[in-house]
Amino acid sequence: MEITITGRRRAIEPAAKEYAEGRMMKILRLHDRLDSAQVVIDQDGGIHVVEGIVNAPQRVFSARGEERELRTAIDQMGHKLESQVRQWKDKLIDYHHGRNGSGDTP
Repeated sequence: MEITITGRRRAIEPAAKEYAEGRMMKILRLHDRLDSAQVVIDQDGGIHVVEGIVNAPQRVFSARGEERELRTAIDQMGHKLESQVRQWKDKLIDYHHGRNGSGDTP
């Protein structure tokens, strides 16, 4: 699993890079079919903008976090990505167990 952390128009502090990497590792552990993750950190005025992308076979998850504090923006982005991956995982489990989504079994 490959994680890439980059800064747009700025250098990234090692502590912020490590924090973002840890957050993405947590997401990549949710499912064994997740291939790679990318995080782009930017600052627009006083607002930190963090964009995250997680790649899976035939699927791409993306989310964005915007906050004044960098760690809060990373957490916001991570929470959104985690939610998307969990929903996808639940759909896969339902499909493979023959559930049709209405709670009834076919």
